[in-house]
Amino acid sequence: MPRLMRMISISVAVGSALIVIALLGFVLWRVLGIYIDPQAATERKYLVPSFAVVVAVGALLLVCAGAIGNLYVSRKNLQQERELEGQRVPLEALPAYLDQMVRLLNDKERPLRRSKGGDEGSIIAKGRTHRVLPRLDGERKARVLQFLYETGLIIKDRAVVDLLGADLREANLRDANLRGANLRGADLRGADLSRANLGGADLREADLAGANLREANLHWSELISANLSGAYVGRADLSLADLSGADLRNVKELTAWQLDQAYSLKGATIPDGSKHP
Repeated sequence: MPRLMRMISISVAVGSALIVIALLGFVLWRVLGIYIDPQAATERKYLVPSFAVVVAVGALLLVCAGAIGNLYVSRKNLQQERELEGQRVPLEALPAYLDQMVRLLNDKERPLRRSKGGDEGSIIAKGRTHRVLPRLDGERKARVLQFLYETGLIIKDRAVVDLLGADLREANLRDANLRGANLRGADLRGADLSRANLGGADLREADLAGANLREANLHWSELISANLSGAYVGRADLSLADLSGADLRNVKELTAWQLDQAYSLKGATIPDGSKHP
């Protein structure tokens, strides 16, 4: 029954289309006749070729319009597929990464926690971490970093996973507890670290350009040669932070009191672009 109904619907649609085409052809014929207005038999013979030319041109225009419409629809469909794929990849990548890391942590023969920098387990964990981070958004990057911290894999002075050059751009680390974490050389451009606890963290050579560090705890942090250009540091605790060689150009909301509280500014590029003695 459904098949019969579908066939009837198709037949009605085709019949309706043919009727519409016939009506359009009749109207076109009448308009063309009025426009040419043949007075003699010799003039009337040009009416049919003219009608054929107009129909052919109209059909060609319809075909071109259909082709363009088809290309447009195909492009939109492809764009939607890419967007869906882009949304699906992070959803699948993070659980897969966490599952792999948990297996390494629970390995009976060589548990990851007992690894040292340069060990096979450490190299594998670093490779997986660096591969997954660029595929994640800011929220999921934060989850990876928090996982590494809570499992003790990026604790300063005994870090197992090296984050040098790790893509943590625009990571949402607001209010995160990363006290004493080893974030040396990490790419934290545009990251939100507002109110984060980074006390005693190793941020040497880290790229914090444009990062939000408002009200962050940077007490005793190592920011040697770190790039803080354009970062926001309003009410951040920089007491005893080592800013030797750091780039502080265009740092936003930085006060003289904050600089006075720092442990060292030796060789740092201060906001006005000059070098600190």
